Amino acid sequence: MTTALYIDSRWRASGSSSDFKYELAESLNLHGARIRVNAIRFTDSFYTIEESNRLLYFKGAGNTLDVYYLPIMAYTGSRLAAQLQFLTSRTCSFSDLTGNLTMANITSSPLLNDDQLRSYPSNLFMDASPNDPKSCNNILGPGEVSEDGSQIVFHFISMAPYQDLYLRSSALACKGVRGPAHTHDILCKIPLTQGIGRVVTGETSSGVFYDLPQTVSLRTLDFRLTDHR
Repeated sequence: MTTALYIDSRWRASGSSSDFKYELAESLNLHGARIRVNAIRFTDSFYTIEESNRLLYFKGAGNTLDVYYLPIMAYTGSRLAAQLQFLTSRTCSFSDLTGNLTMANITSSPLLNDDQLRSYPSNLFMDASPNDPKSCNNILGPGEVSEDGSQIVFHFISMAPYQDLYLRSSALACKGVRGPAHTHDILCKIPLTQGIGRVVTGETSSGVFYDLPQTVSLRTLDFRLTDHR
């Protein structure tokens, strides 16, 4: 017998619309069951810069940091370049032809990537930490410093903070599934291809069913939309 569950985050027991727990009206007891997600639907509401990636770090004098806060919003390449120049007073430009963002580089005060930030003491981070600097490096990507050291070029800048999202559930974890971080809780992968404000749909790969543990009793389900981490 097939059992169908229709889950709406607006009826969640706790959490947010993208990370919530859902209480079933009665326990669901399954034996030798398989599972798939036939449909998931949500609106792409992810800004280029959000609370999680709004900081920009440069090496300061001595062992200090110069930190800048980017406004939370959806950016175009040109708008991001203009905002970076306004905040840092470093000349910035964006090319629509190549997708490259170019910023003036100061050798004594370079832009720091996340790996470099881990070596700084935690007291220098006001709204973040060395292991979670909340930097915009996920948007800029690795920069290439020119031979004369006068500028740094970020290639193929994407204004989308996420390329793919994953629907996860620890209650419905399956050993036959391995995610990017080697977890078993992924129910389906959802590519984001349309841009902010568009309706996104997804499902488990066509014709694929995942085997649940031999015996499962469910009353509370959990669901999360996350990136590859």
